Amino acid sequence: MGKNKKILFVDHDFNLSGSVISMCYLIKDFIKNDYIVYVLTKGNESKTKFLISCGAIIIPYSQSPFKSITLSLHISDKTSLFSKNWLKNLIKDTIFFFNGIILSIKITNSIKPDIIYLNEYVTIHFGLYPKLKSVPILLHIRSLFIDQEFNLRIFLLKKAIKFIPTYSFAITEVEAKQICNSFENKTNIKVIPEFLEEADFICPDNIQVIKNNFNISDATKVVTFLGGISFIKGSIVFIKSIEYINPIIKNVKFIIAGKIFNDPNIQSVYSYYNMCNEYLNKPNIQPYVEVLDDIRNIKELIAVSDIVISSSIITHFSRPIIEAWAQRKAVIATDILHSKNLIDHGFDGIIVKKNEPEELADSIKMLLENEQLNQTIGENGYLKAKKMFSADTNSKKILDYCNNIL
Repeated sequence: MGKNKKILFVDHDFNLSGSVISMCYLIKDFIKNDYIVYVLTKGNESKTKFLISCGAIIIPYSQSPFKSITLSLHISDKTSLFSKNWLKNLIKDTIFFFNGIILSIKITNSIKPDIIYLNEYVTIHFGLYPKLKSVPILLHIRSLFIDQEFNLRIFLLKKAIKFIPTYSFAITEVEAKQICNSFENKTNIKVIPEFLEEADFICPDNIQVIKNNFNISDATKVVTFLGGISFIKGSIVFIKSIEYINPIIKNVKFIIAGKIFNDPNIQSVYSYYNMCNEYLNKPNIQPYVEVLDDIRNIKELIAVSDIVISSSIITHFSRPIIEAWAQRKAVIATDILHSKNLIDHGFDGIIVKKNEPEELADSIKMLLENEQLNQTIGENGYLKAKKMFSADTNSKKILDYCNNIL
């Protein structure tokens, strides 16, 4: 038990993302085990409220983009060595690096945490000072940040991961192997899968009310994509697939939910957003699709869906797959490494080639027309999610490591 030991989570996300949701499962378990949980965050209001509702004590820091501490390590930030974007990121990250050093000194001395919980985006700069102060550091790794063009950030991070964390927790073997191919022999690198709470496996009992809230009639089939408008999520692939389905199959509603990336200051992001919009406004797509942006009631949307789609084109762990499984929903995913490792094709999901909207459309049509197969795949996914992603089991492993450290 924590016996009122203090743990500090350093959160890099501004929005309520999958990583934040996973962090909140951990927060609740730490609190149940008598830890005082602090979260350093610059999140928006809705995310901050969500963290508070989980029992965290919030330590806000500046909303200014110049005060960020998040390095450019995301899988969508891959840039060629010495390109304009690479140099821009290097200058930006140099500023963020020193911001992180200053903030880590201030916060560590202020709250005196017994453990600090970091992610890969803040390890180098936020972990250095606590390490010198002999504060145990846990690192949660959710992305393939090392699989990029060589640069100073990656070089420093690889070095930092080897000497700063007491334990590193990777969400899949893919993330673990980027640090060390023989990670099984490294006692401080552990693979601990994502978290689903027991409540995630309970289907809402007010389905009719939820359908009414989403303007879904009883006769309508629902195909849901939870990637918003984002290049790495393959939004355009899902949108294009609609063209091949309607009006062949009647009474189908396609829903896009999730963050809409449309920053006009980032040319590639804005161009992708405009391309998606052009397709969404086509007369043979527009009547059948609804774009919801970020929503809080993801579980309810999944509960009234018939199929959940993950059409990612860059490999990463797709949390909507396991969230759909928890509600016994069939999933279709592209053949990125993470999804191929996760899904048993034809048994608990369907795998299609990435960037192939017509193949995706064919699989959607197959599941819409074969109700028995749809249900069987959803049920098999449910059993796998129960076995592999139980928050009680997986978060307990992390808690045990913390208690052993202390």
